[in-house]
Amino acid sequence: MSLNYGTTPSPTQVGIGVLLPLGAAGVGPERPQPGAGSGDSEPDVALPYYLVNGIAGNDDKYWCNAIISVHTLAATIAECDEWAWKAHHQIISLTMGDIIRLPSGETATVSGLGPRTHQMPVYQPYEDPFIKRYYARYFLPLRFSA
Repeated sequence: MSLNYGTTPSPTQVGIGVLLPLGAAGVGPERPQPGAGSGDSEPDVALPYYLVNGIAGNDDKYWCNAIISVHTLAATIAECDEWAWKAHHQIISLTMGDIIRLPSGETATVSGLGPRTHQMPVYQPYEDPFIKRYYARYFLPLRFSA
């Protein structure tokens, strides 16, 4: 007989859920393409925008120890820096037992000692010369729930 310890939500969705309350123009696992949905080729993707993805980690039947990446995109380096550090403080302020509401309406629970910085926000060039980017990574421990 085996016990069902449940699952954890996708680390990507947890990261998105943590950053949604900051009020950025967008948060998601990929940046919408310029002109998407508008029928033209003009950029219509509002900034600042957070790109969030689970990129590594390990799990067992009790915990998921995820590493998430957060790319902050903005029009200027100053704006990008400001929004990157807002995200940083939002993530590292989580503590064990905090409940995170996900875009789907589900919830996730922070476990262990809470998130830790894997790489603090740093400037990184972006493929679009009119968009500035900061990049960071975080260790995010999550508890399984049935």
